[in-house]
Amino acid sequence: METLGFRIKTLREAKTITQAELARRVSTSRTAINNYENGLSCPSPAVLLAISRELDASVDYILSNDRYAGLSVSGLSEQDVKVVKQLIEHLKGKSQ
Repeated sequence: METLGFRIKTLREAKTITQAELARRVSTSRTAINNYENGLSCPSPAVLLAISRELDASVDYILSNDRYAGLSVSGLSEQDVKVVKQLIEHLKGKSQ
């Protein structure tokens, strides 16, 4: 099972951001980021929100056990979001 810490670390590494850089961007310490990633502590709601924004992931995705929860559509036009929703509904129908 993927943990909150695993997701933060994976997202951070995908953006090639160091723990120190992420800590600076979300106004916390590198030690705090390390503790989150290693499951030693959990970020406060405010820090979690800041982390999600920096890593372009929803809070739902970071907190979820669902691998595909909270797929981000930020940056897409309203028309593109509509197309994505239709595609998801179409694919759900195929799997039933």
